[in-house]
Amino acid sequence: MFTGIIKETGIIKSKKAISVGLEFEIACPLLNPLLQIDDSLAVNGTCQTVVKKTSESVTVQTIKTTLIKTNLGQLNVGDSVNLEPSLRFGSGVEGHIVQGHVNGVTKIAHIEKSSDQILLWLEIDRKWQHQIVREGSIAIDGISLTISHLEDDRMLFACSIIPHTWENTVMKKYKLGTLVNIEVDILAQYVARMMKFSNKKEISLDWLQQQGF
Repeated sequence: MFTGIIKETGIIKSKKAISVGLEFEIACPLLNPLLQIDDSLAVNGTCQTVVKKTSESVTVQTIKTTLIKTNLGQLNVGDSVNLEPSLRFGSGVEGHIVQGHVNGVTKIAHIEKSSDQILLWLEIDRKWQHQIVREGSIAIDGISLTISHLEDDRMLFACSIIPHTWENTVMKKYKLGTLVNIEVDILAQYVARMMKFSNKKEISLDWLQQQGF
């Protein structure tokens, strides 16, 4: 489990094909002392397992199913990646609950920059359109963000990004058409699943409370 607060941007040192998919060696001098083999590490919001470690880098192996669902297969040597170690008991949850289970990828449709913020517009995939709401949480390449604008008619949503987040994550390299990993809020996914299999025609506050929400 993660929180969507990026702790370091690592650099891809090597990329090679293996029988199950791809193996990435990632330079991460800040996180390296904290990571051990078998630890979970979110790479661009995708939960991976550390399988090797040197004094300056860690290695993860990405299976083919993950490569299909995420943007990790497009990474090349020298590229930056968002990194977050798994949440430890007793740690503060500063973002929102992020599982590292990417729902899919989407494209950046527009970038609006001003002196105090960047408005990042992204395309909506119909598969998870019903699971995003204005002021709701979403993870973009593992970054915990709030949906500030939602335009269903144009199939677009936007998040307001502060300059600090933009400059200290892979976002600073975003451009139109960039593919990013999306993880919809897990609470929204549970509600959507319950509604799909519920015989009730209407969802009320009382009904949601009875289900434990």
